[in-house]
Amino acid sequence: MNANYKEYQLFLKFCYTKDESPFLENLRGYGVLMFFIAAGLFVLNI
Repeated sequence: MNANYKEYQLFLKFCYTKDESPFLENLRGYGVLMFFIAAGLFVLNI
């Protein structure tokens, strides 16, 4: 549980930290976009 919490914090830190690299910015943007698309498909299937 503690290890999972640390991984979750690292994930949040990655998501909400502004990085100097435009590649990481684009990667983060696509990740959010894919998350919303997946959530939308999940809702539509139900």
